[in-house]
Amino acid sequence: MFATILHHLGFMPTDIGSGERLLPLRDGRTLAYAEAGNHMHGLFTVGDVSQMSHVILSKNVHFVAPTLPGWGNTSPPSPSILYHDCITSDMTALLSHLYPDSNGSDIKLYISGGSFGTVPAQILYGAPYDKFPFGRCISDVLLCGALSPLRYHKDYAKSMTWKYYIVAGPISYYMPFNLITRGIKFLVARQWSSEESVEAVFQGHFDRMGQAEREMFEKWCEGCGKVPEDTARTYVQTLARNKVKSTSKSWEGFMLMTPPSALGLGFPA
Repeated sequence: MFATILHHLGFMPTDIGSGERLLPLRDGRTLAYAEAGNHMHGLFTVGDVSQMSHVILSKNVHFVAPTLPGWGNTSPPSPSILYHDCITSDMTALLSHLYPDSNGSDIKLYISGGSFGTVPAQILYGAPYDKFPFGRCISDVLLCGALSPLRYHKDYAKSMTWKYYIVAGPISYYMPFNLITRGIKFLVARQWSSEESVEAVFQGHFDRMGQAEREMFEKWCEGCGKVPEDTARTYVQTLARNKVKSTSKSWEGFMLMTPPSALGLGFPA
């Protein structure tokens, strides 16, 4: 998950749509984004606007959810461009497109990311201003389930199970030719080829909830005025739809996962 939340002189644009938009970039690539949606997305999803938070709606802000490079309708980086440079370039182009008359001082920028989305969120926060001029506008950053540069956590793999050690441990980025991610793609691509098959996988997670977890979910739904069964069904359907869409054109976004998260965030600490 990954998003930029902007407060622009107390004004929220009135033409925010409910669907995905495509922004042609100068290098010939395309950046997909949605407005009034979720925050910077993680793996196997896209920028989505289908489940808008009432909290965000009440704050009179402009919420932008870009789809990260290589996922969904956003083009992967050009072969000669590093991932962190692609992120700063894409977000600069997007914000310049949305706020062409801004001088930078009239925008407050809040960046939010969850899971792998915390990687691009941190890239933008730490980017030099010549790479990301809108960095001057950043007021706060929210990281949910953050993935920080592994150079700061040299013993991070000691408590991993073998399964996670192979997928996300040191072996995953020392293995040549990206063999680990290629193997994962081979194993799950067919299983995740249709929304129906993906729904079955995610529904299984809800079905395995323990009693305490189920009661907590029902209490949350009650507080939001939602029906638990309908909420779970809608959530599963949304996850499945975005998962299939995220890899409908290519798996490049997934193949790009290891270098930025394992080797650092691209800019000096």
